[in-house]
Formats: sequence, structure tokens, C-alpha cells
Amino acid sequence: MATRRYLSSKHNEEHILTLLSPSLRQQFIIHNYSGMVRSVPPLAGAPNSFVVEMASIAEMKLYAPSEAITFQSTKGDPFYSLRHGEVILCRNYCPGLPMQFFDRMRNYGFWNERLLAYDSFTDCSVKAIDFVEALAFDSAGVRAILKRYPQGLLRVKQIVLRRLWKFAASKESIRHAIHALREPAAQTPANSDGSRSTVKDTTSAEHDSECDIDV
Repeated sequence: MATRRYLSSKHNEEHILTLLSPSLRQQFIIHNYSGMVRSVPPLAGAPNSFVVEMASIAEMKLYAPSEAITFQSTKGDPFYSLRHGEVILCRNYCPGLPMQFFDRMRNYGFWNERLLAYDSFTDCSVKAIDFVEALAFDSAGVRAILKRYPQGLLRVKQIVLRRLWKFAASKESIRHAIHALREPAAQTPANSDGSRSTVKDTTSAEHDSECDIDV
């Protein structure tokens, strides 16, 4: 039923957007997406122009109970913002050992924020507890947008470094992160050549098939 309501509302939204002028379309997007975008701490206070750009790369995702959303050590995953439902985050700190519970989110939260700052591997696995609705933002697209907003990019970098310490990442992984976070600083905000640094992540050497944890 929830899926049917969502698909219906999504169809209605797309139809409404086709009827609006460019100015009204922008106001509609700001009204619908500003709360979701600005609820993410490093993006709080973002200007309307940033919200519009983020909305252009946002994609709503729906997940069933017990469905895996993110696998640890995957590259190129989106940045997720949870809208409704409950998820658990778990992490493998050492290859060969069981996954460990890390966090639980309900109706609010976000993950893969490291990918907002630089191209990297995901640092945890995420599984839906019940029906989940989340916004997925193409991480490469967000990085390209953030290059045009230096203050926002700086806040994202600060959040990423704190997250790495919280995850108890290896010293080598943190060194790689610091190196990757410093590279964009040498570029001007207007640089949009699409180049990205490739960073090796050493927080986990295995791709976990599922978050194997009792819920």
C-alpha cells in the first residue's frame, strides 16, 4: 500500500512539474526538497541554488524489510538520506570476523557521507528493518556540485574526518582520506573537469554479502 501511494504521488509530482514555468518549477523543488537536503548536518544552511542542483540528482528508493541497502567496501555507491522506516548499520573491522552492530536509524539519518568528499569505498553495511524510503544522491554528482560551494565542501570534509575516527578506521585509511581531502583544495571552485582521485580503502578487505545481525 505504501509503495502504491508513493508511485502515485511520484507520478503526480512529475505531471505537475511539466505544467510549471521554470520559475515556478524551481520554487516547487525548493519547497519539496529543501527540508530533506538541509537536514543533513554538513548541508545545513545550503542556499536554494544548491537545493535545486541536489534535487536534480536525487532518486527515491524503496526497500522491503530485511533487504540489504548498502554493502561494506563497495565503490561508487550513492549518498543516502533516510526519510521513513528503520535501518541498522553494521561493520566488519577485521576480515574473517563477524559483522558488528554499529548504529540504528529510524525516520532520519544518512550514510556514505565519505563519498560526498572523495571517491572511496563504503565503510559499513546497511539493512532495512521495516519498509524503508530513502533518497539516494549520486555521489559523483554531489562532489561535482560541492566544488562550486567551497564552504559546504569544507563542512563535509570535517564531518568525514570525524566519521573516520568514530569508525576506528586504520591509520593508513585515515592518511589516504587526509590526502584525498587535501587534493581538491588545490583546485579553484570553478574547476569542473570531472577529475577524481582514486583512493585505496583499507578499513575492510572483504565485500560482505549481508549485514548478518539479529534485529
